This record gives sequence, C-alpha cells and structure tokens, in this order.
Amino acid sequence: MSRIRFALLVLAAALTSSVTPAVAADASDQSQTVEMGIRESLSAAGGTMENVEFDPPMQIVDVASGNTVASFAVTMESLMMGSFDTIIMVLGSDSLIVSDFNYSPGFVTATGPFLVPPFPLGIYPSDLYIGGASPTPMPGSMIIGVLEVDAADLPCGDHEVLVDANRDSGQSTAALGLNIEALFGSAKVRVIDSSCLLCDTCGACCYPDGTCQNDITADACSSVGSFHGVGSVCAGDNNGDELDDACATGPIPTVSSWGLAMMVLVLSALAKVHFQRSRQPESGPSGRA
Repeated sequence: MSRIRFALLVLAAALTSSVTPAVAADASDQSQTVEMGIRESLSAAGGTMENVEFDPPMQIVDVASGNTVASFAVTMESLMMGSFDTIIMVLGSDSLIVSDFNYSPGFVTATGPFLVPPFPLGIYPSDLYIGGASPTPMPGSMIIGVLEVDAADLPCGDHEVLVDANRDSGQSTAALGLNIEALFGSAKVRVIDSSCLLCDTCGACCYPDGTCQNDITADACSSVGSFHGVGSVCAGDNNGDELDDACATGPIPTVSSWGLAMMVLVLSALAKVHFQRSRQPESGPSGRA
C-alpha cells in the first residue's frame, strides 16, 4: 500500500511542477523527500493536533430503534499548509464496522480521474483506504465525503472511528507539492439500549466540568455532580460546546432526605421561638406617681 501512497504523492508533485517552474527531481529523490516529510510531520504533530473533522463529533445509536448505522461528514480542517493537492486517509475502527464512504461532488470534480476507490487496508479490524490528487490546490476546508459506520451487535457505550497517522505509520497524510502534513481526527458512536442500565436506580450524572457518566446512582453522584434522574442517559456533545448536551441544562432541583430533615428542624425551632415570644406579657413603660 506504500506504493499507492507514494504514487499519489509523486503524482501530485509532478502535476504541481507542471504549472509552476521547478527543477525536476528523479523519482527516487522525490520518494525520499516524501518519506522524510511524513516522518517530520508525524514528529511535529505528536498525535495531538486534529486537522480532520467529523461532523457531528458524536452520534447516538439507540438499539431499540432498529437503525444501527451512523453517518459522519469528513472535512479537512485547520491544515497548517492551508491547502492541499493530494490526500490519503485510513478511516478505521476497532469495534465499529466501517461500511461505506461516498466522496463529495466537490472533491470528485477537483480530483477527476485521480480518485482512490474506497477499499479495506487491514490496519484496523475494520477500515477504508481513501484518497485523491488534484492538479490545482484544494481549500483546506473541503468536505472529502460522508463516512458510514455500523454499530450492530455492539455493547452499550462509546465506540470510536478515527484517522491517526501515527497508528497507520504515516499513511494518512495531506500534501501540497512535496510539503507533507500528517492527519488526525476522531468521532464517537454512543450505543444505548435498555440493557445499558446496570441497576433500577441508576441514571446520568453531570460533573462540574460538563462531562457526563451513565449508570450511576443518585447517592454516588450527589457528592461529585448533579444527578439527572433514574433511567436518564448522557447525550454527548453534539453542538461542540465541550459540554454533554444532557448537562447543558440542569435537572429540576430536588431536596434530599437530609435536606428535608434539616428544613423541618429549622422551621420547628423558629416556630418554638415565635410561640414563646407570643406568650410573654407585654410590659408597658413605667410611669411616675
């Protein structure tokens, strides 16, 4: 598969050199330059910079609905190069079935015949290898296409689909001529079902930082966060505000048994004081004979 990657990158370099004056290098020199660029890009990124965006960043699949397929628009985002003329991605998952990828009309038009039909690469348990090359630079914000994944027969919880150039040894890269940038990005599919509830009194707990945890009791949540009711579930951050949507609006305030007991004691004490004062005789001002 490395030959396919090199062929695309070298093709992009050749196409770029045909429209801008440049001194042609032989194929072996270009391959070495590409390989060096990939290593440098991986080292600089460190696996932390996300420049591939999945929209939405999380989708919830309710097994009870019968629909286990989730779709994500895959877009180039925040490229340091600003634009690209060649792109290669390995879209993979350890649990989800990466079932299909449909290129966007804009990407198909820009690349023309230089388009890689999606096919499994075998780096992940389930993955697709995609890519294309254009004779002119494409904008860094271009939608590459729509990815479909299937969460059938998966346990409740979060399952990830990702692009990770470190994990695929530099296969996932964007290029502008011989300038190379490693690609990273991820999204989640949250599988929910009635079986997700581990107990009859469990629900979702929202923490102060906006994160959320399922399957926790009200007593366990009360000391660390805000309980959202028995049977409630976390919703995920679908609007990108870094808060779980279930935690964006707080639950209806409730009074705990201890709080109710304290309230009764305080009210009783106030009533006693008031009753004692009301029974004391009023003493008028003392007068002189």
